[in-house]
Amino acid sequence: MDLVIGVGNTLRRDDGLGPFIVNSLPPIDGVLTLAVHQLTADLIEQVSRAKRVLFIDASTVDEPIEVRQIAEHSASLGHVFGPAALLNLAKGIHGSAPEGWLLPVSGYDFDFGEELSPKAAAVVPTAKAVVLNWINDGEEHSSSLCSDDVE
Repeated sequence: MDLVIGVGNTLRRDDGLGPFIVNSLPPIDGVLTLAVHQLTADLIEQVSRAKRVLFIDASTVDEPIEVRQIAEHSASLGHVFGPAALLNLAKGIHGSAPEGWLLPVSGYDFDFGEELSPKAAAVVPTAKAVVLNWINDGEEHSSSLCSDDVE
């Protein structure tokens, strides 16, 4: 199972991009989607059961919309509890962690409000397409592994 987690505060406009994108996805067999305010330790069990996990979060930096693998499951510093820390805890507690991926999506307005800014809303279709491609790439990879295993 793949896990897609949209992270962000939906009461702070573009900070809610992650949950907004996740909630716009259609139901997909073999994919669990979650919209969360922040990453917390209660997600560890679900993360540990996933084959791959994609974290979608708003970024304050204007950057391309592309999925990046989380290469190192290093512990976070201080009070920050990010994707790498969650993967690290899953590995420490359950003995393994899934492949971790991050999709940062540029946000422009982090003031109070429940609506995305026009600039952020304009990138949602592209971000959603990137997520669906990531899901489809995993299915193709999984299918090719299964066909190679057949004797």
